[in-house]
Amino acid sequence: MTLEVPKKLQLKFDNFFKGKEAVIIDPSSSTRATIKRVLSAIGFPIGNIHIVPDYFQAIEVIKDKMAAIIFTAADIGKEKTAEDLLELHLDLIPNRENCVFMVISKHNSEASAAAYLDTEVDNYICQPFNTETLQSSVMKAFKQKVMQTPYDREVCKIKSLIYTKEFDEAKQRAEKSLTMSKDQAWSYFLLGNIEEVQSNFQGAIDQYKKALDNDTSHYQTLSGLMRCYQSLKMYADAYDAATLLLDQYPLSINSIPDLIRISLANQKFEDLEKISAVLVQIPDLSPTIKLQISAGLALCGKHLLKNKNRELGVKSLKKALETCDFNPNIILSVGQTYVDSALYKEAMNVLNQYDDKLGTMASFKVLELEVFYRTGEKKGHIISLGTQLLKKNIKQPKVYEIMLEASKELNRRQDAIEQIVFDATKDYPELKGHFQKYLG
Repeated sequence: MTLEVPKKLQLKFDNFFKGKEAVIIDPSSSTRATIKRVLSAIGFPIGNIHIVPDYFQAIEVIKDKMAAIIFTAADIGKEKTAEDLLELHLDLIPNRENCVFMVISKHNSEASAAAYLDTEVDNYICQPFNTETLQSSVMKAFKQKVMQTPYDREVCKIKSLIYTKEFDEAKQRAEKSLTMSKDQAWSYFLLGNIEEVQSNFQGAIDQYKKALDNDTSHYQTLSGLMRCYQSLKMYADAYDAATLLLDQYPLSINSIPDLIRISLANQKFEDLEKISAVLVQIPDLSPTIKLQISAGLALCGKHLLKNKNRELGVKSLKKALETCDFNPNIILSVGQTYVDSALYKEAMNVLNQYDDKLGTMASFKVLELEVFYRTGEKKGHIISLGTQLLKKNIKQPKVYEIMLEASKELNRRQDAIEQIVFDATKDYPELKGHFQKYLG
């Protein structure tokens, strides 16, 4: 493989490569070989390139060699990702001035790539790629490193001081850096970041606003503003910062939990519909983020139904079920929302759909009892089913309530009703007044 690099740039590369070790971590042997060829073609010493297949072998080599150059797959072993490796690398080498960390992902989505915008990842490469596109990405990352200005290097130093919690020195250097460049966005961002990591959120906001005066699209600053406003429960301002962020950058996987909370706090339920569309586009969402989206959609549907928007409410609840990975809390929440909204057909569909997975759960059996009762099941059968649940020690207040309501409708003997009230009050003495209303 031949690669023409301008002589002046090659000299800078050669100087940058001196004394450095590189580690390539990828389960694909062909990807590892291609990266190695590209590194060799731009002058990186081939004897200093180490190839490993997974995370655990990688950390051994990285620690042993103090490797500054990392090329890693996004997923690198059981439950390990590039973010885990980056955290380790930052602990080893907090100052990123002379490091390059690149991620190679099999998932070609904007949201996956955007997840690395606010990190120390130097470039993100999506598969499939060819040698030419890989060369271009590698050249871009190294060129940015060798062409750093004194201001860029100072920013790296300050960030490393913040990472190691040396806040006083970091603040002094950040204030001095204001005189080093006409573009002061990074300096003000760093001053704000120092305040944020020390939980002085209002002080951070003040500095972040100054950073935006210099650069209205500074990603790290917009992210910081959103976090700080959220920490202060200033949700309207957090929503404005999030809107500015999403107007200029792709939705990041890592920001989804914050965006869900902000949208819910501002009752911007239509935004949850947009966020849920991410699931169709991104194959590598973590179970945690999927669950957060699903829970948000369940709340969204509940709110919409309360406000008489049946079509959108049902649509949101169906999406919540589709994305919940059989989480019982969300399934039961959706089923109960349908019951509370008198959508008994939809509630019955939930029971039928999940009976094989959740049919033995106490809460599922209680929901089933309520649906049967609301859909006109014979009241004698309802009492029989309720009695069976009580014998199985499923003694939730809802079971007693339904049995009492069914008993009243059947005009059962007073002593039978009194017995149920007695048992309910015994199990829930704090609800004594509530249950005794059925004696009237």
